[in-house]
Amino acid sequence: MADTLQPRRSDPQEIEQQLIGVLNIVLQASTTIAIVAAAQILDSFFPANGDEPSEGKGSPKDFLIELWRLLFKVAEQIPPRDFKLDRLAELVAQLSRLPSSKTVKLLAVETKVWAELPLLGSSLMNEWRCPNLAIDITKVGAGQAERRERYLRLNALIIRLTRDGTLDLRSYGLATLRDALEGQLAPARYSGVKENPFPDAALRCRVAAAAEWIEQCGGIIFDSDENASDVPGGPLWNGTKGFSRGRWDLWKKRFGLISEHDRAKEETKSAARGARDRMTEIEKDPGNGTRDDIFSGRGNFYVNF
Repeated sequence: MADTLQPRRSDPQEIEQQLIGVLNIVLQASTTIAIVAAAQILDSFFPANGDEPSEGKGSPKDFLIELWRLLFKVAEQIPPRDFKLDRLAELVAQLSRLPSSKTVKLLAVETKVWAELPLLGSSLMNEWRCPNLAIDITKVGAGQAERRERYLRLNALIIRLTRDGTLDLRSYGLATLRDALEGQLAPARYSGVKENPFPDAALRCRVAAAAEWIEQCGGIIFDSDENASDVPGGPLWNGTKGFSRGRWDLWKKRFGLISEHDRAKEETKSAARGARDRMTEIEKDPGNGTRDDIFSGRGNFYVNF
């Protein structure tokens, strides 16, 4: 990606210019202190509470929607394991920790800014679904590589927000693991396919994303209870929705199968093998009880996958 983010329009609005400037500070930051400072700058830009737009800033709702849109746009330009994604995730975490008394009225309810990270969950859902990334990566033809990179990169940001306890986005992880490992090429409601051909490029993309979820958030997922998410199973899983140890065992078995499949690419085999081994490590040292407490006070964003 470019070293700095550029406006999407030749005549960007003031709000977009301000937010791009702060996000560029974050991308270049070398310390947490710099990211804290960037969060404080965003707080100073936040328009006065109320439904009427502030001069040059738009309404509080407009400001938040534009901030989250640009955050996702930046993430989708960064390779999945680039440390700049960690900087973006840290910015969101620092925003949530600001000692701010500001609020925004959404659907007649006063919501705390920034502690509750208003509109981030719904904005993420829109980014995931418009178009539906899980379906979009199955399309062939022009732009297929870009669509799959977008899926991997947005997943990578979601993984970090979950890993750091900033937001409870485990449902995205379970959906990604399901789509890669439970036997369908498209989400369950779109497909009755029982088995996927492993050489399929979309499946390779999904396996890479699923392996990253296990690497970064496997312990959190393993310590979850059945109520942590409500993601229905694929054709190979007929058990309860959400997480269970039986579902975990199925994923591990499928990672093992992929790691040894003679038609899978070596890159896919390696990712699957690493995820399977990581799952074994987690089983041996699962931590002290549930990890649900890391999301205490954080939103759990259930999505109808």
